[in-house]
Amino acid sequence: MAKDAIEEKVAAIEALRGAPATAFDPLRSALKDRNNYVCSKAAALAGDLHLRDLIPDVMTAFDRFLKDPVKTDPKCWAKNAIVKALKDLGHDDAAVFLRGIAHVQMEPVWAKPPFVDTADTLRGACALALVDCSLPRETILLHLADILADPEMRVRIDGARAIAQLPGQDAILMLRVKAQAGDKEP
Repeated sequence: MAKDAIEEKVAAIEALRGAPATAFDPLRSALKDRNNYVCSKAAALAGDLHLRDLIPDVMTAFDRFLKDPVKTDPKCWAKNAIVKALKDLGHDDAAVFLRGIAHVQMEPVWAKPPFVDTADTLRGACALALVDCSLPRETILLHLADILADPEMRVRIDGARAIAQLPGQDAILMLRVKAQAGDKEP
C-alpha cells in the first residue's frame, strides 16, 4: 500500500475524533484494514471514544494480527493499540490478555543479536490489563509471577506494577521476594 494512501486513511480516522457520533462504521471498517498502523489508529480511537460495541471487532483484529505476526504486525503496533483499547473499554475477559502475555515476536534487526523480541510492550500491557479481569485473584497472581521472570526488563517492570495494583499480603510478599532476589538490570 502506498504511503500516501496510508496517511489518508490515518487522517480520516483522526478526523472522526471530532465527530464521535459518526465514528462507529468507519472505525469498524478501519479495524479490518490489513495495515497494522491503520488498524492501530482505529483501535486507539475506539478506546478513546469508549465505543464498547466495537469490542468484538477489536478482538477479531487482535486474532488476525497474531497470525504470521512478523509479517502482519511488525513491531506489534496493532496488537499494542488493541490491548490498550480493550483495557480502556473495560473489557474484562482475560483470554485475549493471556494470549498477549504469552506472545513473543522475534524480528530481524541489523545488529547483534540478529533478532529482537518486539512484543515486550504487549506482554507488559497485557499484564497490567489482567489486573482488572474477571479471574480469580490467585490465577492472576500466578500469571503475574511468571511475568516477573520475563527476559525483557520492561515486562518485568510492568509485571511488578500490575502486582502492586492487587491488594493483599500475598501481592506484597511477591514484590518483596522479587526485590530481595534482585534483578540483572536494576
